[in-house]
Amino acid sequence: MAVKKNVFKFSRIFLLIILLIFYSFYNFSNITCKASDANNLFVGGTGEKNYPEIQDAIDNSTENDTVIVFAGIYNESIVVNKSINIIGLDQNNVIINANDSLYVFLIRSSYVNISGFTIQGGKIGIFVSGPEFSFNNFSGNNISDNDEGIRLVNTSSNDIFNNIIQSHGDIGIVLYESCNNNISENLLVNNGKSIYLNKWSNDNIIHKNNLTENNLGISLEFSFNNSINENYIGNNSCGIYLTNSKTNNVTDNYIEFNNECGIFSSNSDDNLISSNNFFKNKQDIKFEAKPPEIKALGFEFLIFFVAIIFFICIKRYV
Repeated sequence: MAVKKNVFKFSRIFLLIILLIFYSFYNFSNITCKASDANNLFVGGTGEKNYPEIQDAIDNSTENDTVIVFAGIYNESIVVNKSINIIGLDQNNVIINANDSLYVFLIRSSYVNISGFTIQGGKIGIFVSGPEFSFNNFSGNNISDNDEGIRLVNTSSNDIFNNIIQSHGDIGIVLYESCNNNISENLLVNNGKSIYLNKWSNDNIIHKNNLTENNLGISLEFSFNNSINENYIGNNSCGIYLTNSKTNNVTDNYIEFNNECGIFSSNSDDNLISSNNFFKNKQDIKFEAKPPEIKALGFEFLIFFVAIIFFICIKRYV
């Protein structure tokens, strides 16, 4: 009787093991099948799935595909309207030149990854506009000689990481009504305004960037609750410029050799400015007084007129 029980018990265990193996194999087969749905497309190479232009590869791609671009000069203005990866194989030798078009890359999707390119010759290097286009990543690029390097308008949760952004007459990186973005470990050299946050660009992180030889290093205007920390800001005209911007956190930055001032603050109370390292700026921190309150036009004339009427009435009845 005991033998039969043991055999029955062993049979149940064996059956369970078979079912687990079958279930694991079934799930693994499904995962493998899903992974194979993502394809690689190539630009500038030879062979199957190779295209002469980047836009051609994007147009023929599907969601989650990767477009791999070989070294060369590509004279294009590119629209990305899918969640794909676009990877250049050599940051310095995969060159996209927009020939003075409005943009080099126009991003019309979320979850786009662009890395490994020299991006030049446009009014804007990378342009993202719209709340439906977010969670994009721009990293490992050399963005140079545009009017603006990267412009984000009304978009959030984008990552700008480890790029070289240089020689822009206007702005290196500009955020306009854009929140919760991460700007980290970029080198910004020889730009007009290096990083510029404008009009309620709130809750962004500006971290461990190197900002050298720009007109303005980091400029905030009507922007709140941003974190500016551990950046190197040197040899600019002004290091950090705050105007009408409050409750920002400016800490642990290295600010040196700036020609006018390290930090300039105008009408920007309630910012936390602490633990920064200053060295040989013309002036480390400069606070400008709030603009005087302006009375309504004609207020003084109204007071004067009432006083005259009062005086005439008193004189008549006394």
